[in-house]
Amino acid sequence: MRNSPLHDLYWQEFEKLVILICERILGTGTIIFSEGPDGGRDGKFTGKAEKFPSKAKPWEGKFIIQAKHTKKPTAKCSDSDFKNELKKEVKKRLKNLVANNEVDYYLIFTNRKLSGITDARISDFIDINLNVENRVIGDERIQLWLEEYPEIVKTLKLNDLFLPLQFYEKDLKDIIIKFSEMKSQLAEKIVEK
Repeated sequence: MRNSPLHDLYWQEFEKLVILICERILGTGTIIFSEGPDGGRDGKFTGKAEKFPSKAKPWEGKFIIQAKHTKKPTAKCSDSDFKNELKKEVKKRLKNLVANNEVDYYLIFTNRKLSGITDARISDFIDINLNVENRVIGDERIQLWLEEYPEIVKTLKLNDLFLPLQFYEKDLKDIIIKFSEMKSQLAEKIVEK
């Protein structure tokens, strides 16, 4: 199976993908939040995980789920923009969740490439600063779960990402609005002359 080009998803679609994966690995009690300020969480789960990090020793407690999507197909977790975003996330939002006793486990899902060295550095950074058990789940692991759970691929129509050219209603709407704005600006400039 080819890897799904997750960078072609909108961030909202990526969040849905993450929640569907969490329903399989944590449980159906996984909650997704609406768009808007999220306080450092795109979803949560409370209870005993069905099979994370393993079936033999699943974690139990309060899970915070964070999705970090990028449109760059070559993006890595070692990129400075991602590291800076995580530092900000940990210092502002995750710190508040820890202070309010709202998190025992922190799961960060991203469609970026994740190396073993970067994984350890991110995990250590969160452990040292907040003493919260955490995992960064990169594109490689997400792709394996998509193979394991083909119903997620079907539900989100991820096979459509392999089509040669796609038009989305929102994209067309954005283009029309931009043209309309440009037309208005040009008309104003002509009137000014």
